[in-house]
Amino acid sequence: MPVDQKIIIGIHGLAKKPAEEVLTRWWEKAICEGLNHNVPKYKRKNIQPQRLNFSMVYWNGLMGKNRVLAVEQLKQNREHYQSAREGDIQKYEARILDEKWIKARDLLGDITEVMINFTRGEVSRKVMKKGLKDLYRYYNIPKLKLVLQNCLKQELIAHADKRIMLISHSMGTIIAYDVLRQLAEQRKDFVIEHFVTMGSPLGLPFITERIREDGKPPIPKNIKRWTNFADMRDPVCADPNLADDYKKNKSGISIADQLVLNDWPHDKLSHKSYGYLRTPEVSKVIAAFL
Repeated sequence: MPVDQKIIIGIHGLAKKPAEEVLTRWWEKAICEGLNHNVPKYKRKNIQPQRLNFSMVYWNGLMGKNRVLAVEQLKQNREHYQSAREGDIQKYEARILDEKWIKARDLLGDITEVMINFTRGEVSRKVMKKGLKDLYRYYNIPKLKLVLQNCLKQELIAHADKRIMLISHSMGTIIAYDVLRQLAEQRKDFVIEHFVTMGSPLGLPFITERIREDGKPPIPKNIKRWTNFADMRDPVCADPNLADDYKKNKSGISIADQLVLNDWPHDKLSHKSYGYLRTPEVSKVIAAFL
């Protein structure tokens, strides 16, 4: 494998998105803004999107009609890309209450998991059907699930001769995890250099109950490194620590959990992918890969 060939592949999450070329451009812009702001080497060079070898796996248009946001909708949703204001991008600083809050969330997750097991998944089905409709469709419409997975699988296979960093966000982390497990069995020579999850629901009990294997869900065998980024204010990653929910793979790889501060303006949920992509912590792992 040519060691100098690297590619960053991104896969987005739920909700309506702008057109594919727009979303791709904004992910690239967020990555570059983070590198230029947070990494001294790139501050001097002022890296631009065209310097990135980046590819977006776009599945938004496959979820049904009218999934792409029009220009006016973008303005109303404040979805259009907004550069960070001075002082916005900040490194996360650990606080005593954060650790206690994480432990409380873990305990709540354990209780929820017991309830789900007791009711044989009925709780999780009702939660998803009511509040997470796209996720419910993913798990309950086999044809749709296969189509979404194949989007990512084909892109990964097309770049199998390169060193790959796979960056996933929100529901995209679920699709990515499922595909990586499949590829681990189907292509023994396929390897992901670095798997990045942001704002991921992979720690939620109604997700882990579907992917567990003899206890905890396994970390795919084809991952050399997995870093999970979460903002404490982001409800999608209500369990920000994935390491204790997944068992190490045969190479001894475990998940490195890292808290960040998602600075995206106007987003009370602190869940936007662009905000995650430009945090100092995410910039650090991208710079290390590049």
